Amino acid sequence: MRRINLQHGHKSGDEVLAQVASRVRSTVRGNDSMGRPGNDELAVLLVGANDDQAVLVARKILHRVQSEPVKVDDTTSLNVHELKAKLIGAFDTDDGQRLQIAVESFGFKHGMPIDADIVMDVRFLPNPHWEDDLRPLTGHDQKVRDYVLETAAGSGFVERFDDLLASLLPQYEAEGRSYLTVAIGCTGGRHRSVAVAEELAERLRGRGIAVRTSHRDVAR
Repeated sequence: MRRINLQHGHKSGDEVLAQVASRVRSTVRGNDSMGRPGNDELAVLLVGANDDQAVLVARKILHRVQSEPVKVDDTTSLNVHELKAKLIGAFDTDDGQRLQIAVESFGFKHGMPIDADIVMDVRFLPNPHWEDDLRPLTGHDQKVRDYVLETAAGSGFVERFDDLLASLLPQYEAEGRSYLTVAIGCTGGRHRSVAVAEELAERLRGRGIAVRTSHRDVAR
């Protein structure tokens, strides 16, 4: 902000701050809080979010802030490279990939994730919850993964969804996206969604794509 104030004046600096704050506010939920702890800082309090969810929301904020120039006085366009660099420095990886993929699992009965770009419902797959020996396990366990994925429905779905994502990702990247969040949901978020999310992440990594996984409801 100091550089903007010096080059364009404090009025322009205030306009930039207001526009960036508006973009951040449009990205978070209505019950989240936002403040300005320092001259070049905006802080967001995400109510009820864990660390993984906070990182995903921060990535979404990054994309929203850098998506277009900030307009000043309707004549001057200020590129937001400084703001982008601050956020990238906090959440960037060293793999050199432009597009980062987050694959997260969740349970519909606990609510939809706030940060998903693509949501896939896998409640049509066989449900391990109804098997006494599988109910205490999760989608991380091989027995559950086999039960969900070693079926015509499970293997066929993952194969086709993987191919669909492979065709879509270059188009998202061409649009300038820095990250994409894919959410996989089942009823409780412990079995089917976890197994599918992990399998999907492995397949994407096999294509050389940087992927992070999180499982919001697996411990419920």
